[in-house]
Amino acid sequence: MKFTVCALGIAMLPLLVLAQVEASPQISALRAETSAKKRYQEALSLADDALTEARKAYLGGNLEEGKTQIDLMMSAVDECVKALAEADKSGYYKKAELKVSALLRRLNGAITDVTVNDRGYLAATRTELQGVHERLLKRVMKK
Repeated sequence: MKFTVCALGIAMLPLLVLAQVEASPQISALRAETSAKKRYQEALSLADDALTEARKAYLGGNLEEGKTQIDLMMSAVDECVKALAEADKSGYYKKAELKVSALLRRLNGAITDVTVNDRGYLAATRTELQGVHERLLKRVMKK
């Protein structure tokens, strides 16, 4: 599989999975925003909403919709990181780090709420999101 790497050196979801999500109107709308500050904030809001919808889908037994929403969440997080790199303001990184930390806590809760057989994709996403969080935290501590 081929991985993309964003500005902070974060390996993101495989390109094949992202192809469907990146074509989504939400991601297109994020990319259309010219202000990096607004873009990172909207990306984090979209990620939060996508995680909420993913959890509902998983609990309702709709695994494919849940995976699509998880992919949307990670695409939004990727867009957030790109916007942060563009803005290059340390205060933005701290706020983003806190929001990603909250996403991690919520994702952990979602993992415990679903059946053991359905946890694989969520657990892999958690590992990826932890990597993003760690890199954001390193950037916060650097400034």
